[in-house]
Formats: sequence, structure tokens, C-alpha cells
Amino acid sequence: MSESVVVYFQRRQRAGGTVSQARELAEVQEVHRAVGRDARALQEVSSDVRELIEAALDRAHLTKDQAARIMGITPSLLGRQLQNLDNQHVSMQRLWNLTDLFWRELLIGIVERRKLARVRRRVILEGL
Repeated sequence: MSESVVVYFQRRQRAGGTVSQARELAEVQEVHRAVGRDARALQEVSSDVRELIEAALDRAHLTKDQAARIMGITPSLLGRQLQNLDNQHVSMQRLWNLTDLFWRELLIGIVERRKLARVRRRVILEGL
């Protein structure tokens, strides 16, 4: 059994104006979103990040213990970082050491969650 993944990136439709005007509008919207965040919103982001990482680990067939070992930290530290306990964060430098399959699944998860593209997964059963 194998799996095929197709990612369809779509251009976002802009409502008139020049490209630079559209870019400026997007930047202004980002600033307003960032200013309006409160502790609850940041907690929701932390929860989303944790879910994305845990799902990518699962799809890459890695346990948290294995991931922590590859990352060079203890499983309990990874657990605290994923839960954002005591304002601890998961290090991108340490995540970088994880497998390519993990990264593929994480990127696909981010693309889906942020609605940057449509993703179609197709399972191919061979030898039946």
C-alpha cells in the first residue's frame, strides 16, 4: 500500500487594484490581526501548532519519545513544549532533525489548516 498526495495551490482572487495595493492591504490586515490577539487567541494558536505537530508525527510513524530522541531533548521536555507550559516553545532548529516524512506531513497539515491550497490524499492498494 502506498499513498499519493497532490497539493493544488490556487491564486487568491484580488478585488481590483494593483499588486502593490493588494500587498499593502494584506500587510495592514496582518498588523490589525496581530494587535488584536489576546492570551486566549495565543492559546488557540498553541493548540493548533501542537495538533499539527502531533498529527505529522503520527503520519510519519514517529512516537513523541522517538521524536524527542532525534531532536536531542527528553520526552517530558517535548511534551511541555507542545503544551506551551511555562511559555516553552518547540524549537525549529530541533524539529529540523526530524525525518523528511515528518516535514512533508507537517507542511501538508499547515497548508490545509491555513487554507493555502487544496490537498487530496489517495491511498493506492497494490497487489490485491
